Amino acid sequence: MNGVVYNFVAKAQRDGTWLIESAGDSTPPTPTATPTPEASPSPTATPTPTATPTGDGSDQVPPAPTNQRYEYEGSAIVLSWDASAGATSYTVYHDDFFGSSCRISFGSPSFCDELATGLTATSYTHAQPDDSRNYYWVVACNSAGCSEIDSSNPAQLGGNPPTAPANQHYEYDGSAIVLSWDASADATSYTVYYDDFFGSSCRISFGRPSFCEELATDLTGTTFTHADPDATRNYYWVVACNSYGCSEIDSSNPAQLGGDPPPAPANQRYEYDGSSVVLTWDASPDAASYTVYYHDFFGSSCRISFGSPSFCEELATDLTGTTFTHAEPDATRNYYWVVACNSYGCSGIDGANPASLGGAPPSTPGNQRYEHDGSSVVLTWDASTDAASYTVYYDDFFGSSCRISFDSPSFCEALATSLTTTGYVHGSPNPSRNYYWVVACNSFGCSEIDSGVPAQLIGTVPPISSGARVGSLDTGEEASFEGRILARRLSSGRVEFGFQPEGEALILPTRRFFPADAQVDRWLVSSDVVSGEDVVGRITARLLAGGRIEFGFNPAEGERILPRARFFPTTAQENRWLRSTIIEVPLPLATATIPASPKSERDALVALYNATDGGRWRERANWVSDAPVGTWYGVTTDSNGHVTELDLSENQLKGPIPADLANLEQLEALYLNDNQLSGAIPAELGDLSRLVRLLLAGNELSGEIPEELGNLGNLELLLLGENKLSGKVPPGLGKLASLNVLALQANELSGEIPPEVGDLANLEILFLYENELSGEVPPELGKLSNLQILALHDNQLSGTLPDTLGDLVNLVAAAVCELNPDLVCNLAELVADTVLIGVDAVFSTVAAVGGLLSDIGGVVRDVGSAIIGILGGWW
Repeated sequence: MNGVVYNFVAKAQRDGTWLIESAGDSTPPTPTATPTPEASPSPTATPTPTATPTGDGSDQVPPAPTNQRYEYEGSAIVLSWDASAGATSYTVYHDDFFGSSCRISFGSPSFCDELATGLTATSYTHAQPDDSRNYYWVVACNSAGCSEIDSSNPAQLGGNPPTAPANQHYEYDGSAIVLSWDASADATSYTVYYDDFFGSSCRISFGRPSFCEELATDLTGTTFTHADPDATRNYYWVVACNSYGCSEIDSSNPAQLGGDPPPAPANQRYEYDGSSVVLTWDASPDAASYTVYYHDFFGSSCRISFGSPSFCEELATDLTGTTFTHAEPDATRNYYWVVACNSYGCSGIDGANPASLGGAPPSTPGNQRYEHDGSSVVLTWDASTDAASYTVYYDDFFGSSCRISFDSPSFCEALATSLTTTGYVHGSPNPSRNYYWVVACNSFGCSEIDSGVPAQLIGTVPPISSGARVGSLDTGEEASFEGRILARRLSSGRVEFGFQPEGEALILPTRRFFPADAQVDRWLVSSDVVSGEDVVGRITARLLAGGRIEFGFNPAEGERILPRARFFPTTAQENRWLRSTIIEVPLPLATATIPASPKSERDALVALYNATDGGRWRERANWVSDAPVGTWYGVTTDSNGHVTELDLSENQLKGPIPADLANLEQLEALYLNDNQLSGAIPAELGDLSRLVRLLLAGNELSGEIPEELGNLGNLELLLLGENKLSGKVPPGLGKLASLNVLALQANELSGEIPPEVGDLANLEILFLYENELSGEVPPELGKLSNLQILALHDNQLSGTLPDTLGDLVNLVAAAVCELNPDLVCNLAELVADTVLIGVDAVFSTVAAVGGLLSDIGGVVRDVGSAIIGILGGWW
C-alpha cells in the first residue's frame, strides 16, 4: 500500500459495539544504494514503530465514584457523588427491594434497573422514589468503558434519621385517648402506629406496617388525639422522621399510660337478706368509678380475656359509690368481684378471691342424735348460735357421702328445711339403715355437712336376726336354719337383694345391688350375710338371656343353694319385695368355720386398732378379743385363717395407717375409705402383692403417694381421692397393668400428668380433677383405649389438647377444659359426637350408672354398670 504500514486499536464500547481507531503510519527508510552484486550484502528489515500514549487517561476505565449519598427532599431523592478521574459521563442504577444484588450480567443489569445514563454532572434527582426502600449505585464511564458496581455498598443517606421520641405516654378520658411524646432532635414530622390486640409485634415489613396500622402521619406537633379507641386494649408507637428517613419502632415498648389505674378496692363483702345481696367495698384512691363482676357457679376463675370477662359477667359499671344491691341473685351461690377504674384503666381482678360474706354462717349443730322406735325416728340437736333455721338431710344407704354439689345434695336428700326448732320426727324411715345430717342456716349461708359423721344413734339398733337353728352343737351335729331370699326392683333399674331367716328381720348385706346391665350368665355375689355374730353366707345372682334374674345362696361352707322359686321376673313392679321359696342354710361349728389366724396378722390388726382410736369406732364387735379374727367386725378370712378382706369404711377410724398392715400377706381388698385417717400412706402397702382393691378415699391423708404402690400388679381399683395428698403423681403407677379405676381427685397433687398413665391399658375411669396439676395433657392418654370416663378439670393445665384424645373410642363422658384457664381446649373437635362433655356430664353419667359421684371412695361398692367388671363380681 504505497509502502505505508497502518496500525489499528479496537476498543469495546458499553453498548456492545467496537470502536476501531488508527494508531498512526510509518514510512520505512530509503534503502541504501545497491553496490555491485559481488560485494553488496542483503538489506536488514526495519521494525514498525509503536504508538505513543497520549497521557490523558482516555484509554483506561475510570474508578467508581466515591461518597455516593442521597437525601430526601419532600417527595424526591437527591443523589450526589464525587467526580471520578477520567470519567466523561455517569450512569445511575436503582432498586427498591433487594439492596445488595445489583450487577451487570451479559451486558444488562440484574436485580436493579438503569435509572439514568449519560449524566455529566455529579448529582441526580429521583422524582418519584419508593416511599420506604431505595438503593442506588453510580458508575463512571469514558471511552474505555465503565467502572464496576459494588452491589453490597449502595449509596448512603447523607445524614441520619432522628431518634425515636422519648416519653411516649397516653391518657384515656372515657371517650378519647390523648397521646403525647417528647420532641426528637432533627425531626421534621411524626407518624403514629396503633393496634388494639397485639401489644409487642408492630414492625415495618417490606415498607408496610405489620401487626399494627398507620394511624396518623406528617404530624408536626408532639400530641395526637385518638377519638374512637378500643374500649379496653390500646397500643401506640410514635416514630420521628426527617429527610433521611424515620426512627425504628421498638415494638416491645409501646406508649405507656401517663399514670396508673387505681388499686383494687379492699374489704369487698356482701350480705344476703333472703331476696337480695348488698355488696360493699372500701373506696380506692384515685378511682373515678367502679365495675362489679358476678358469677353464680365458678368462684375462682373470673378474669378479663381479650377485653371481655371470662367465667363471670359484668353486672354493673360506672358506679360512683361504694355499694351495690343485686336484686335477684342466685339462691345459694354468689361470687362478686369489684374493680376500680380511672382514666388510666381499671384494677385487676383477683379471680381466686371474690367478695366475702359480711358475716359467717352459723356453726354445725352439735350433739346430733336420733332414736328409732321401730316405726319412726326422732332426731334432735343442739341449737347453733346465730342460726335462723335448720335443714335435715337424709340417706338410707351410704352413710358417709352426703354433700352439696352444684347447689344440690348428692348421696342424700333434703328431708326437711326451714325448721326453727331443734327436733324433727321422720315418720317412715328405712327399717334398718338411717343416716341424718343437720345444718344450721342464716342470711350468710348454711353450715357445712360433715358427711363422715352423721347423727348418732341413741340406744341399740333393733335386732336384725339371731337365726332359727336346728341341730345340736353339743353333739357336733351340723346346725342349720331356714330362710328366704328377697328381691325388689328399684327405679334406677337395679335389683336389691336381702336375706330373711324365718321369723326374723330382713338382713341387708352391704353390697346387695344387682346392676341393670350386668353380663349374661355371670354369677355375681353380695358381701357377707351376717346373722348375730356369724357369717352365714352370701347371696348370688346372674342375668339370664331372657332378662330374668336367677338367684341363690352361697353358704359359708358348702355348695350353692338354689331355691325352687328363684327367678326374678322382668315384669316385677318397682319397690315391691318378692320372696323365694324356703331354703335350709347349714351353719358349721364355730371351730370348723372360723380357723385361727397367724399371729403376725392378728398383731397387724391390733396395731391398726390401737393406732386409729379403736375404742371410738362405730362398729368394733370382737376386736382385740380372743374370738377368731374372722369374727371381728369387717374382717374376712379364708379357710386357713388368713385375712383376705378388711372393710372398716365409714367406721370413724382416726389416726395414722400403721405399716404393720403389710403383714396381711393374703389381703385382696382393703377398705379404709371415709374415715378420719391422717398422716402418710405407708410405702409398705406396696408389698401386698395379692391386693386387688385399695380404697383410702375420703380421709385426711397427706404427703406423697408412695411410688411403691406401682408394685401392686393385681390391683384393679385405686381410690385415693378426697384427701390432702401432695407432690407428683408417681410415674410408677403406670405399671399397674390390671388397673381399671384410678381416682386421685380433690387432693393437692402438683407437677405434670406422667405420660406413664397412658400405659394403663385396662383403665376405664381416670379422675385427676381438683388438684394443682400443670403442664400439657400428655398425648400418651390417647392409648387408653378402654377409657370410659375422664375428669381432669379444675387444675392448672396449659397448652393445647393432643390430637390423640380422638383415639379414645370407648369414651362416654369427659371434663377437661373447665377451670383450666390456660388450656387451649378443643375437646369437642377431637372426640366423637356421642361423648358427653363437661363437669355436669361426667357426674351425671357416673350417677346414672350407679352413683359413683365425686367421692368415688365412699360409694365404690355401688358403682353400678360403669365398672361392674372392675370389682371382680362384687356388687
